Amino acid sequence: VPFILRPVPPDLLTAGRPAFDATGPRGYPGPLIVHRDGDQGSDFVGRAIGALTETLRENDVVAAYVRLHPLLPPPREILAAAGTLVDQGTSTWVDLTQSPEAMWHETDHGHRSRINKARRLGYVGREDTTWSRFDQFVELYQASMDRVGADPFWHLSRAYFEALRVSLEGHLHLLVVERDDALAAAGLFTEVDGIVEYHLSGVAGAFVRDSPSKLLIDTARRWAKDRGDQRLHLAGSLRADDSLAQFKRGFSP
Repeated sequence: VPFILRPVPPDLLTAGRPAFDATGPRGYPGPLIVHRDGDQGSDFVGRAIGALTETLRENDVVAAYVRLHPLLPPPREILAAAGTLVDQGTSTWVDLTQSPEAMWHETDHGHRSRINKARRLGYVGREDTTWSRFDQFVELYQASMDRVGADPFWHLSRAYFEALRVSLEGHLHLLVVERDDALAAAGLFTEVDGIVEYHLSGVAGAFVRDSPSKLLIDTARRWAKDRGDQRLHLAGSLRADDSLAQFKRGFSP
């Protein structure tokens, strides 16, 4: 389980020595557990969680926040014995083992109409295998965050995207939607062991009205299915049933 340690402010300390809290890095950092049915497997997981708690305590960590992966959850009942489980809302994923026709049938009628319209207008989605659009993607993303008034947490630098590309080499993919020679939308997707994750995307302001982001997700699921992947995880939203959650849920029940 990867953690980022943060010092507790000195004015909150009562024990006279430094203390920390721990949080997981961006995304869904675990814990990941291979769990087999039966008492022996459950016993191991319980001992592992107990050892984690004790190790944190020995290192003066007073609290730890761990975000679980919606598609790879450890046994909830065992985690509940060590802390508090908080439901952060729903998460949407697309079943790529279905036929393209079945995935299209699951798609919201409004989404289908916008995707078809984008195609008629000349928008085309593809993977940018040479990363020639990388710099434009970063600009698109940053401009999109400004346009929607995103929290400072989401205002990411070019250095962040460069580091991500290096550290996830071979597992990070740039998908784009273009109209003629212009970049209308672009997004980063990770791919590991049959699971594709929708990470971050941006849309050019001049093309927002034509909803190229919907064509981007449609391109991603077709691209991922062609590669033999099993699931496309679109994740959820920080706010229940907001426009972002509705956008994602429009691609799969």
